[in-house]
Amino acid sequence: MTPHPLKTLIGSRITARTPFRAAAGGESNRRVLFDNGWSTKQGDFHFTVLSPNDAAASKVVRKYVTESFFKTAPIPKALDLTLNAAECVSTEMDMYLNSGSTVVIRNASGQLVGCWMIVTWSRDDEHETADGASMSSWHDAAAGLADELGDGDAAGRVALWRDLQYEHLYDAAQIRLRRVGSEWAAYMGPVFLSEEARGKAGLYRAVTSLVEDAVDSGGGALLGVLTNDAHRNLVYRKPVCLDYVCYADEKLVVNGKRVFESLVPLGGISLMTNDGDS
Repeated sequence: MTPHPLKTLIGSRITARTPFRAAAGGESNRRVLFDNGWSTKQGDFHFTVLSPNDAAASKVVRKYVTESFFKTAPIPKALDLTLNAAECVSTEMDMYLNSGSTVVIRNASGQLVGCWMIVTWSRDDEHETADGASMSSWHDAAAGLADELGDGDAAGRVALWRDLQYEHLYDAAQIRLRRVGSEWAAYMGPVFLSEEARGKAGLYRAVTSLVEDAVDSGGGALLGVLTNDAHRNLVYRKPVCLDYVCYADEKLVVNGKRVFESLVPLGGISLMTNDGDS
């Protein structure tokens, strides 16, 4: 598919409630990876699933992820999401906090030291997918639509590009589900470990393995995005890259500057799965 028809397709979704949010909203659409009350531990670290009904815990997790992941992870930091698109951040957090599958990590003192934000999407055979469109073409189309907003609307450009990044991920999930014959997919979104937890050998892989096992045992498909080439073989047991775009090829411009230019040394963005049946 060439950039023009793709741009037309995704442009038609801008004013509507986006499919990925609609599919994630509401208890009737929720497919949880872990039973309510599920917990386990590794060493001094306790893993629990975040209940959508636990408003107090959700408030703590929202603050933790907003002030950590969204201010330090490569893409959110380059986009300056918390400044340019605070509403996007809030809406993304709502999606993950309400999923019933987000995993939080606390130390022996009960302090929050990590979070795996996860959302599940059901297969939707009525969804019009952009078959054959690469991640690069999606991002190019999103950058082109952002350009139409004009130079003075930095916040609008960032918010539009970010929303359409998720539109692509939802689209990729639907294509993947049809390919492998599964009925639901889990998308592993923002992942963050605080300094004290980051240095513990195997903790990152341990949590991801729990997610992989839950998805595999439930017959689902797992997708995630890695934003640093150095991490490509460090996260999943059987990593498979489904698509890739170099930061050097990203075209989004905000305030006269190419947003992702500073990230070029990291390589690019990888759409990943743990399934060898690529």
